[in-house]
Amino acid sequence: MIKINRIFFSFITNICLVSLLTSCGDSTTNSSLKPSEIDNSPVGESEASGLWVNVSSDDYLYYINKESEWGSNCSISSTTTNNEVISCLIDIPEGDLYNNEIKLSYNVPPGMCEHFSITPAWHWNESIGYGPKQVTFEVSKSSGTPVLTDLTNPGSSCNVTLEDNSVVDCSTSLELSGFDNSFMPSCVYDRSEEEFGRNCCFGNYTYVQHIDTDGDTTADETTSEVRSWGGDVKSCLGGIVRTSWDLFNVVGYPLSLLVRTSNLGYSNSLDIKSNSTTAVTNYSYNANYFEKTANPHNHNGYESAAISNLPYAVEPIDDLDGSLLVPGSDAFLFTCFDAAMEERHKIRVHIREWNTLEDFLVYGSTNGSTINDDVIGEEGINCQYDNGVGTGSPCNDFGDFDDILTGVGGNYTTDNTAPTAATDRRLLFPNVNY
Repeated sequence: MIKINRIFFSFITNICLVSLLTSCGDSTTNSSLKPSEIDNSPVGESEASGLWVNVSSDDYLYYINKESEWGSNCSISSTTTNNEVISCLIDIPEGDLYNNEIKLSYNVPPGMCEHFSITPAWHWNESIGYGPKQVTFEVSKSSGTPVLTDLTNPGSSCNVTLEDNSVVDCSTSLELSGFDNSFMPSCVYDRSEEEFGRNCCFGNYTYVQHIDTDGDTTADETTSEVRSWGGDVKSCLGGIVRTSWDLFNVVGYPLSLLVRTSNLGYSNSLDIKSNSTTAVTNYSYNANYFEKTANPHNHNGYESAAISNLPYAVEPIDDLDGSLLVPGSDAFLFTCFDAAMEERHKIRVHIREWNTLEDFLVYGSTNGSTINDDVIGEEGINCQYDNGVGTGSPCNDFGDFDDILTGVGGNYTTDNTAPTAATDRRLLFPNVNY
């Protein structure tokens, strides 16, 4: 985890503030070369060259570059006169990524930033949403055993009030998955009854019963109470925030870490736990890269006209009833602010896993021009450079965030719009076990 001094939480800004009493950290310099050629200096004072991020390890193979700039450092010079945003890509073979702690060293030079923040990459692991705002049952108790009955007042045995205050029959509600014999409604975003499932149905609702007590099919009394759908935000998150991040607000959303550097400089590391020590499935939680060519993730909201080119699990936009949802962060963000908290510089970082070592090495030997990171199929058949020893086992040994797109056929739907059914929507989230 990140080593910090005093921590203050701001739930309004979703930031955890660190008061920097002394500068500290890792003075590792940037390089796009393999680990044996990197100077991994011990933790110490920040250095003046620039704002940078690097991988600090001799334990595994990797490349780190600015995206589409092979051989470049993931760095913004301290002498720049412009506000800069750069995107960097870390490439690691899937076995090394799964079995090793990933240490992201970062450096803030003296005089460059008054404040500095780190935002973890995170997404939604399961389909999320707010449950219906009201569920109303019409019940007859004249025979002793309560039964649903169409009453003449108001005239529907079970209905749901939507976000826009319109009312539909329970059978046509997209967010109500049913109700039990005691008329307890269940929400489509609640999968807690499934193995390893979570309740991701958020918000409160008004539970109403119109009751006929004498058998004349009119409501003699009405009961109403506010209930919670019971969803747990934190349990529905995906990525390193489930394994290697400690900062959350009271609701469960991840907080960014804010460091007050006061222009003194700051250097430290973000330590991401090994998947092999945290995972309960063959899935690389730590990989946050996703395919961007031709914007395959383009999608609209279900009700909203908003458009996103980020993965659905990062930015679902809205739920099945049009309630707006909180987006995740597709990248690790290292952000430099001035004294007025205006952004001056930002480094965005994605981690990409490679399914075969051979393709990873070809990528390096061709200076990043030959990219074949996501080979699928069987070793000895589909793996381009396989020597036959592992014939029959998969080329892709560990799932990762980018595999969602493969699982839904290379695009979300034929017209790039959100799926029309709740069951289809679930396919766009990892749904992996933590």
